[in-house]
Amino acid sequence: GLRQRRQAINGSTGFNYIADSRNNVQIQGGFSFVRFPSGSTAAEYDNANGNFGYNRVLNSRTSVGLNVSISRANYLRTSLGDATTISPQVTFSTKFGATWSLTASLGISHSRVSGLVGKSGQDSAAGRLNLCNVASRAKFCLFASRSVQPTSFGSTVRPQTSVGASYNMRLDSKSTVDVNASFLRSGQISQGNILTGGSADYGQASLTYSRRFSQRFQGLMTVSYADSYNDPIPRKANSSLNVGISYAFGDMR
Repeated sequence: GLRQRRQAINGSTGFNYIADSRNNVQIQGGFSFVRFPSGSTAAEYDNANGNFGYNRVLNSRTSVGLNVSISRANYLRTSLGDATTISPQVTFSTKFGATWSLTASLGISHSRVSGLVGKSGQDSAAGRLNLCNVASRAKFCLFASRSVQPTSFGSTVRPQTSVGASYNMRLDSKSTVDVNASFLRSGQISQGNILTGGSADYGQASLTYSRRFSQRFQGLMTVSYADSYNDPIPRKANSSLNVGISYAFGDMR
């Protein structure tokens, strides 16, 4: 929203253990470092997260499970707004009809946030919903989610609620088009000892064209647009054009 370059370094790793035909365990971890130009009013932070998941297959179409995630947000040059968040959720996935699938999770996020007079607790509903239809050459999904995430505005974590849709279409054997649109509300934590700046709404949309030149080499181009609404701080819309390439290493079998 400040039309400044946002520098981010992200990384993640994961492990999946299949105990038998019905039970599997996933362990994941990741980090992100977010920086802005010198003199920016946006808050810089480091974030680390870990995730443990268990999944039980009930039949050929349905599975249930439990997912527990924990994250730590540390803001630079201040301890105000630093937060540890733990979020347990139950998960459910099923297939119905020939082309439809549903994945859902529901739980709670509990955050301990550092303020002017010590740490305070913050509880928020958490979950995710994905409803998808997969045809021979296209995939359409409706999605919604709610989670607690660090933010550069307000200098602390916030409950983030989003809804949106995505559409992927294979034009031919080498080219695909992806369209995404979403609306997000960045909420406000219920603490009087941290100035979070109020809630704000954001809308964004993107169009990506990708073409495979060989089995390993692929090019892509993305056009995106984002704007804020009901924002206590007036901000200009963001638009961008990204052009990139990707190369796959290792055994392609």
